[in-house]
Amino acid sequence: NDAVNEDWKSYGIFLSKLSWLKTVVANLDKVLVGIIISPAALAVYSIGLIIPNYLQLAVKGFFQTTSPRLIGRKQIYWYELAIAGAFGLVFTLITVVAVKLFLIRFFGESYRPALKLAYITATAMIFHPIALYLVNFANMNNRKEALVKCNLICPVIREILLLWLGSQWQETGFALAYAIMGLVWV
Repeated sequence: NDAVNEDWKSYGIFLSKLSWLKTVVANLDKVLVGIIISPAALAVYSIGLIIPNYLQLAVKGFFQTTSPRLIGRKQIYWYELAIAGAFGLVFTLITVVAVKLFLIRFFGESYRPALKLAYITATAMIFHPIALYLVNFANMNNRKEALVKCNLICPVIREILLLWLGSQWQETGFALAYAIMGLVWV
């Protein structure tokens, strides 16, 4: 009926606003690397993120297609989180192997410094499936309060980590902040 449609329309607008915020926050590290360190460091950092980012998008697509069955449930069980964690370990291993096999082959020897950054950022994959599972559950069950907390508190923590670790260890610090955020999102 119309009441349900109107409710879902407003919820869709709410999710779109959160998505916009996530897009801005997701790219702030690149802006900071380019401004604080140098454009050359930004190039190395960006190449270091390419394989981990693409594999995270692939995992996100996988979980978005497999988690709609959560919609009719009111809770998540620990064994499901353990399974998602096991997927995280497998996807981390796949990411590390992909970085080792393809990064230098695709981008050249001049990007060898990006290898270390890519290995560091690959560790974010460990917690990524658990975070996706929890966020998808919140999305599908209209848990606005949890989504608002997640999308406001986590970006603040991320910016603190970026500024603190980035000022300490330059692009390695930014990569560490990227990796730690997997745990923070959970």
